[in-house]
Amino acid sequence: MHKKNLIYKFALTAIIVGFFILSVKSQETVNYPEINIKTYDQYLKSEWKDLIKTGKISLKNDIDFYYLQVRMGIAYYELKKYRQAINYFENARDQNPNDELIKEYLYYSYLFSGRIEDARKFTSVLSVNLKEKIGIKQNPIFSSIYIETKFDNWKDYTAETNTGDILKQDIRTDFSYYSVNFENLIQNDKRIYWGYTGINILNNSFVVEENSAYNFNRSVKQSQLYFKFSKQAKYGLKFNLAFNTALIFSDELTTVQTKGAWSSSSVGIQKVTTGAFIGFLSFEKDFSLLKFELSNSLSAINGQFQIQPGLSMYFYPFGNNNFYTLSSINNQFDFSSNGTISQLVVNQSIGLKIYKIFIEPAISFGNFKNYVSNHAFVIYNDLDVIKDMKSVKIYGYLFNYKLTLFAKYEDYIKINEYKINDLDFKKEYSYNAIIGGIKWNF
Repeated sequence: MHKKNLIYKFALTAIIVGFFILSVKSQETVNYPEINIKTYDQYLKSEWKDLIKTGKISLKNDIDFYYLQVRMGIAYYELKKYRQAINYFENARDQNPNDELIKEYLYYSYLFSGRIEDARKFTSVLSVNLKEKIGIKQNPIFSSIYIETKFDNWKDYTAETNTGDILKQDIRTDFSYYSVNFENLIQNDKRIYWGYTGINILNNSFVVEENSAYNFNRSVKQSQLYFKFSKQAKYGLKFNLAFNTALIFSDELTTVQTKGAWSSSSVGIQKVTTGAFIGFLSFEKDFSLLKFELSNSLSAINGQFQIQPGLSMYFYPFGNNNFYTLSSINNQFDFSSNGTISQLVVNQSIGLKIYKIFIEPAISFGNFKNYVSNHAFVIYNDLDVIKDMKSVKIYGYLFNYKLTLFAKYEDYIKINEYKINDLDFKKEYSYNAIIGGIKWNF
């Protein structure tokens, strides 16, 4: 027993001494001359992953110098991990603001990581020669024009009634949509979007009563004017301010009193004009592999007042745009004379690049009513509630990014409300749409 204890103590002592020797040896080799020589050799041999490992060990031991930041930035860049490369190039730029090579690497890191506004802002400090080398031109008056249209399809949702029932229901029979938008680049850190959207809807409104029936085509026309201003306040920090106004012209059924020897009433149609207004503000902040957006909107839609705060998070696990996820949550508060309605909408989407095509499948849970999205560009002011949307977006670039083609498929459930014998009923029906667009960059 005594002999076993001695063996155990000897083995334990040997392990401790071994760890101590390895630790001392490691500390001896982690010094500026060794790191400088090793990372330079790895840089010459294009051993990017090993260079990053060596650099992390060096920084962990508080050994940092200009060329280490440069080499680690280039290593991440060569591995197409552009978002990680940005931090090292920014550190190197701060230490040596006149290094043209670092400026060029940093510009492309901003651009390829999706931080386009940072790349534009950064051009203000680039030399004339570097701008010519990269191919940066002066901002045109109109930087781009974007046009989109929409094709909708839905299942019949006419309510079933029995003889003698009194029915009141609106059924959509036709829908058309188009939008024309422009983009202006103002200086190197500001951007303006503005455009017009036209929507035409034809509903079949009918009232079936015991002794009479009214059936007419109810026309609804909606004209929207949209404006958004974006400013890159600092590198990695942007704010957006947007407004959307809508004028809605609709036909409404009304009772007309006839005067004369015998007074009577008849059913007629009158034109009614209503409006909607949305104000939107958001802040976006980049943190290497993450980007957060905090937003809020104030709106007046369908005669009610809404507040819609939201939070979105982008995650780029590989440091580039080849794959990313977007998680967002919005809580809408709808205020009316009957009280406040709170509804939560959660969205989850992913984006991936396949060859030169980008695909973005997404799913949303919650009810879309008096709801706004896409920086207040889209208004969900339909009387029928949208529920749980699924979508797939596909887009690609042609002619050296001059032309962008875009298509999106949406599939969701809508809820129609109607009355039978003055009792409220709801009916769910399937609805899908295809949105197509084209964008030309000047």
